[in-house]
Amino acid sequence: MADLSKSKASSGASAQSNPWNGQFNSLFALNEEAFASWARGVSAFAEEMGRFTQTRLHEDAEVWQVLATCRNPMDALECQRRYAEKATGQYIEAANKLTQLVMDAANGGLSSLQKMATGPG
Repeated sequence: MADLSKSKASSGASAQSNPWNGQFNSLFALNEEAFASWARGVSAFAEEMGRFTQTRLHEDAEVWQVLATCRNPMDALECQRRYAEKATGQYIEAANKLTQLVMDAANGGLSSLQKMATGPG
């Protein structure tokens, strides 16, 4: 029992005199900031994916209702053409938004590294 308390006391003393401790504290703070930035980015990405998916499912259901009212094959073809045109535009817009969100998340994480490299200021 005495040996265990002696080893704890000696490890505490050596930890306080270790010059690396200050660097680890700043490294942990950097990682915390980078993780928070990553979490915000993932959250924004998930929200955008959810919004896009909800919109697409709603519009997909609507197109089936419109198709059911078509009176001939030409009406149905025109309905499908409009649907495909609109959906393509929405997919391109969503891809651009998601790409921007990923870039923002990456830049946010890298800004933590840049702060550490340039120092406080």
